[in-house]
Amino acid sequence: MISKLAEKKARQMLEADKIAQAKTNFIQRLKMDGEELTQFQEAFSERMELKSFKASDIEKHLEKAYREVNDDPEVLRNLKNQEAIGKTMAT
Repeated sequence: MISKLAEKKARQMLEADKIAQAKTNFIQRLKMDGEELTQFQEAFSERMELKSFKASDIEKHLEKAYREVNDDPEVLRNLKNQEAIGKTMAT
């Protein structure tokens, strides 16, 4: 029983680290700062409290939180285009 609890705690710590790293990378890619960053962090925190939140869907949750606070869909579209171009060039 203790080993199961230890495994659960370790899994939670790994997920928290994965979430934090993905969030930091997302913020850096979009070069958020100031008011936009504060609003994004609040929206993302609210999403983390949802029952449907899973660490495996972190990118989807990050994008949805960003859409909640930013009215300009062009930024995300450009980011996805750049990622697609990068993946294509890598292959």
